[in-house]
Amino acid sequence: NANSALRNGQLIPVESGNEAVLAYIRAESTRAVLVVVNLARTSSPNVALPAGYGSRAPLTRTLAPRRAYTYELTKRP
Repeated sequence: NANSALRNGQLIPVESGNEAVLAYIRAESTRAVLVVVNLARTSSPNVALPAGYGSRAPLTRTLAPRRAYTYELTKRP
């Protein structure tokens, strides 16, 4: 991926509230990406954005089974 935060960014775990949903942020000084993976065989609700971040595109409301999502984030002051 062309986003350097995915390659070089700090890994920040995100609480999903669901043991079948893995979520984390990869962040560096100017960029951040939210990665969400639904490992379940059924649909799951998406995670909430952590405080201090906004999304450049709307988050998917429901995560499809066994699918990964990435969202480019903006850092809020």
